[in-house]
Amino acid sequence: MTAQASELLIYQGQELSLCETPLDDYLASSGRHIEFEATSTALWRGYVGTWEIINARLYLVALDGCMLVDNEPTAVKLKDVFPQYPEGLFAHWYSGELRCPRGKLLNYVHGGFMSTYEEDLFIEVRNGVVTAERVVVNGKGEPDANEGYAEKFICHPGDLIEPIEPEQAERPFYVKDPLGRVPNNPFGHMQQGWVQLLSQLEPSDTLWRFKSPQRGWQDACSGYAVVRQRQVIAEFIYERHPQ
Repeated sequence: MTAQASELLIYQGQELSLCETPLDDYLASSGRHIEFEATSTALWRGYVGTWEIINARLYLVALDGCMLVDNEPTAVKLKDVFPQYPEGLFAHWYSGELRCPRGKLLNYVHGGFMSTYEEDLFIEVRNGVVTAERVVVNGKGEPDANEGYAEKFICHPGDLIEPIEPEQAERPFYVKDPLGRVPNNPFGHMQQGWVQLLSQLEPSDTLWRFKSPQRGWQDACSGYAVVRQRQVIAEFIYERHPQ
């Protein structure tokens, strides 16, 4: 399994990578039929949730996901999935331990949330209420090791080539199947990943074309990335270049 993009936790004024998926517990136990669509191998769950701890209570405050609507991949937000709670949903269903890795990368594992960082912040939650927290120190990273949760993106800032408008990016990639087996959509069967990328574009963001070289296990690839305040915050890969 490919390393997965993390959730986001806002806690004590900081934005932390969250290597836990509290929403999955709700999806499994609520009785509601909510099914997200995977948008890439780095996001099999099909969504990224933003969580916040307010007065020792855990809330889901934002959601970026993809679902099939009328058989079409469609970007969805928190208000689409939980229309009664557009500003945030108290995670009363969740009991478990939240893990937030911090510091430099010690050991990369190409699967799930299994990589190890210099330290982990663990937050114990019972029925949505924080009951305890602890910090586990795992070791000291090398001086040139990646800082912070590094499994998110293949595209590095130095891989960015040029800014581009979404319509311009789509133009060469419309699929035309004379037999009608593939919808006439940009990127064909990968369209849901493209829709998910565009759903994360905010007015001040920029869409960039990129090409990443081979790095370790990762093949060289081409794609598009959303850049916010000089940081890559989302990516879509349309072509890989095996060596």
